[in-house]
Amino acid sequence: MVMMFAGPACNLHRLVTSKIYKLAISSPNVCDSYNFVWQNHAPPKVMFFAWLLLQNRIQCSHNLKKKHVLDTDTCELCTRSTEIADHLITGCPFAQCFWRHIGWNPAHILPVDDLWRIEAQAGAPTRSLHTMILLCCWHLWNHCHDVVFRGMPPNLHRLLTACREATELWRWRLLAALRCDFDYWRNVFFSCNLPQVLLYFTPRTAYQGNVNAPCAALSITGSPASMEVDSGGDSSSPRCICFQVSKVAPQLNKGII
Repeated sequence: MVMMFAGPACNLHRLVTSKIYKLAISSPNVCDSYNFVWQNHAPPKVMFFAWLLLQNRIQCSHNLKKKHVLDTDTCELCTRSTEIADHLITGCPFAQCFWRHIGWNPAHILPVDDLWRIEAQAGAPTRSLHTMILLCCWHLWNHCHDVVFRGMPPNLHRLLTACREATELWRWRLLAALRCDFDYWRNVFFSCNLPQVLLYFTPRTAYQGNVNAPCAALSITGSPASMEVDSGGDSSSPRCICFQVSKVAPQLNKGII
């Protein structure tokens, strides 16, 4: 290992880490995911998150259980599967609802260790693609953190709102010529203002209509008298119950809007 020091003789024992960093990144041999992780317009903390994500080292429940921080590695969003990085980003039904809500097919999103190969969907601009994919992954992870450690219920509306607000802030990190790309993403995240609101209920959340499921996703479109249940043909999958937004409040013992 090369140790670099700077300054006069009296400071020979002062380590200058910036020189080590510059030496490390000056090598022409970089990994394939380097541009995806480090050559984007995300804040530095999100770049570091991306570096951990591609190595399956983010603080998901599976990794936290191995460190004895949590007693269980079950996903708190769906309460059905082990929460590894891939499950958190694309495998969880809640994450899949998020991707579909912005027009993306989660089945076409690569595993996290190959996420740097991702291709645009739904007409997304490619110039800022890596930045915005990291924005989505960052807020999915933060949303899960809020559920696990702050006791907040999963809520797609809140997640989309957080992504939209971050988009407004991150756009100023881009060159002026590229900021129009963020208009696309801002409009996508504004889709949470449609007349439908997707709600998620975990076993902790009581529902007055006696909907008992490991995870119930509610799309507000009908009346309680004409509710529709969509389990995709699988009784073990999340069930979708439809209510009209104007009528939902009196029907819920504990709702998430």
